[in-house]
Amino acid sequence: MDIVKHTNFTINDKDSYRIINNLYKKQDINTNLYITELTKIIDTFTVSCDVYTYENKWKKCSDNCFSLVSTYINKEITSTIYILKAIADSIITVENNLKHKPLISFGIKNGTTLTGLWKDDIDKIKITNIRGNSNNIRRLIMGFGPSASGKTYWAKNIIELFSKANKTFPKTFISIDGGLYRESSTIYKLTRDAIHKCFSGFSNLVSTSLFQYSLFNSTLIKKVITNFLEQQDLDINISLYVPETLGDCGNILGSCESKYKKYIDITNDKQWIGLLIWQHKTKKECNYHDMYKCSGCTESGTQREEKEGKKYSSARWKASMKNGIAECEKAPGGYFHIHNSGDKKRITVIEDFSSGPSQVSYKNIEKYNVIFIRK
Repeated sequence: MDIVKHTNFTINDKDSYRIINNLYKKQDINTNLYITELTKIIDTFTVSCDVYTYENKWKKCSDNCFSLVSTYINKEITSTIYILKAIADSIITVENNLKHKPLISFGIKNGTTLTGLWKDDIDKIKITNIRGNSNNIRRLIMGFGPSASGKTYWAKNIIELFSKANKTFPKTFISIDGGLYRESSTIYKLTRDAIHKCFSGFSNLVSTSLFQYSLFNSTLIKKVITNFLEQQDLDINISLYVPETLGDCGNILGSCESKYKKYIDITNDKQWIGLLIWQHKTKKECNYHDMYKCSGCTESGTQREEKEGKKYSSARWKASMKNGIAECEKAPGGYFHIHNSGDKKRITVIEDFSSGPSQVSYKNIEKYNVIFIRK
């Protein structure tokens, strides 16, 4: 199978396929060997699969397991091909005529050879084109809200609603999203799926605790990609959608503005837009009418645990809501509260707190199963 045909990006070089294939080869990851070794370790766990499946248990990956998984993850996420693929996989577009076309193009500095290690290659690579953004405009949408509230799900819908109302609004965004980075990782997905033989997942594959090390740390990848985006030429129209929980900032933990100031700097968007995308902590606590009632972050998060390989915790729900509301109100380009129903059969409520004319298109609004309330 020609793996290049399954990428969302291209390199502006007549030997693009050869270069990309060579980068995959330089990554040098034997996935078959990895699965064999990981399966051997999982098979040494002594407790019955039936018991663990029934009780929905999570297993900590430690000792030999930790060494194996962390080595392979580190080899993958420090590779040039992974970072390029992660950026490409993070692109959200509402431009219909871009189907089956690479959404982003990279160029390589003349006279240089890529090593396959991102730390060595970062200064040799530039973004040359992002399709769908013909106007010389960079925009930033910050999607604040608790974990499992629907921030990633609502990204494309909200971009479409803004672009329909304003023809100059970009139709293609890069999302700075840890969940998308996990889905770009072959080793992450292999690890997630292998442990399902007996368990719900590895509790420390992606840790929700400030005091436990994550085997897959998407925060590090965010820093690497953000650093790369900061180096791009100003004539490249980079627009960003950034989901951010804000659960570990504010008060004694430091300013929440530091969580997103770098994205304002990259886009230079003086009119950035703030969204609070939320659900109640639990469905039981939702006091909306049945038609607008949400599924609840706890229920949504628990339901997706095994699929994502990430154990859910509602511990930071209150902090995320408090900080999300506060930071959303600072958005100079307008702010919106989106009470996500979490179910296509129920209606999402969007409250528009923006001043001046509405920035959102109401055309064919029934497609999104929402109601708008102007505040």
